[in-house]
Amino acid sequence: MIPRRFFVTLDTNHEDKWQGCLTIGLHSYLWSSADVGDAHLVDTDPSDTLEEAISALKAKISELFQVFLAGN
Repeated sequence: MIPRRFFVTLDTNHEDKWQGCLTIGLHSYLWSSADVGDAHLVDTDPSDTLEEAISALKAKISELFQVFLAGN
């Protein structure tokens, strides 16, 4: 089994809005395919500032991991 790493990517889109994402396997800009174990786990909506994008991404990551922690 190949070890997988999590990657946080923050970048701007064509409208100069900040977006964040959490991926596993590869950075979002190198993402290839779920067939090889890579996946987008969390994406944020566009934000006006980097700080807003970071806060939104932190909230979404927290929400995602709460699901795992709440499991039986």
